[in-house]
Amino acid sequence: MIASNMDVLTDLANYAKSLGMESLILTSRMDGEAREVGRYLASIALEARFRGVPIRRGLILSGGEPTVTVVGNGRGGRTTEMCMGFALSVRGVDGVSMISMATDGIDGNMDAAGCVTDGHLIDEAIKLGIDPVNELRNNNTAFVFERTNTIIRTGWTGSNLNIVTAIYVSGY
Repeated sequence: MIASNMDVLTDLANYAKSLGMESLILTSRMDGEAREVGRYLASIALEARFRGVPIRRGLILSGGEPTVTVVGNGRGGRTTEMCMGFALSVRGVDGVSMISMATDGIDGNMDAAGCVTDGHLIDEAIKLGIDPVNELRNNNTAFVFERTNTIIRTGWTGSNLNIVTAIYVSGY
């Protein structure tokens, strides 16, 4: 069977529609430094949350293969760095959340597929004595998501169709 990242995103959009939820596919060609992609996706989520653009409520879907420039010696991958960039940008904001997963079930040098985050993750991590900015600086983002119980482990799926990200916006 031949499939693509766009096939996964289209299936997710159709599933959301079957639940009565609006969705929008941004791209299946997401690239760039993962933490910066996360910040950019946060800007889109914040526009949706506070202005209703590009959607008022629902899922904003994207996929692709952002990169991570490794300078530290921690654990993590594209999904956790992207979610950390997102979390830092939406800190304290209710009504937006993001899930990011590697479709093969393994991302970077960790045994997880991805993670989920929202506007409260940064403060939760700080309450646990974690410095999220320092962990991001050291490419140790998996640690933050593990400690906050927001890491997602699926095991190897046998299919690699890149990263899939879904942002949920509860409306403005």
